[in-house]
Amino acid sequence: MRVHRVLVPAYRQYTFPAALGFDEARMRLMTPTLDTGAGPSIIRVDALPKGWEMRLHPRPQLPHIVDANKNPISARGMITLRLRSGGFATDVYFVVVQRLAVPVLLGTSFINRHVEALYPRRQRVRWSTDASVPILSCTVCGKRERRRSPRDATVRPAQRRVLLPRSRTAMLVIADLAGQILVTPYNRLNKRHRCQTARGLAVVVRGQRFSVEVANLCDEPV
Repeated sequence: MRVHRVLVPAYRQYTFPAALGFDEARMRLMTPTLDTGAGPSIIRVDALPKGWEMRLHPRPQLPHIVDANKNPISARGMITLRLRSGGFATDVYFVVVQRLAVPVLLGTSFINRHVEALYPRRQRVRWSTDASVPILSCTVCGKRERRRSPRDATVRPAQRRVLLPRSRTAMLVIADLAGQILVTPYNRLNKRHRCQTARGLAVVVRGQRFSVEVANLCDEPV
């Protein structure tokens, strides 16, 4: 007899592109994790900007935190950081810890307040401001799900251009996406033409050109 288990919680962790810092002028590109099975938002010490010790909030009692194996995680304090992702920005109250599986974790307290919807098939996070950003990866029960990239995630050259040998060139490209996106290297481009794109954050308007740095790694023009 086959037994089917129902109502078994399967918590998911979604990573997305964002920038974190003490203020808008000093932010660092990161890939935080939205965790549907966590409560508070947590940040690891090595993910914090310099001088974070001076910005800890005085608090007599800190929340009791345990990891997935029910082992306690000691908290160093609480801190407020500015988070920006696409057209969405807010201040986030983090628990600072010494060890954590991911650098930055945003729990259900953050999700319930700021996330309008999660689209696993479209691989998008839609914020309460209606802005959206791509989901970079999804993990279920410690295993990373393999997903195909959405059709609109391809960045295409806006014009043909010859890349000189062993050179770096800023090229105009276009994409069907909109908002803040994370441009990542494309392995097939490297295998076929020995070229590679720079990894970085870009604010894209649908149908408008933007610049991406491309490196020709071979000894011949491409």
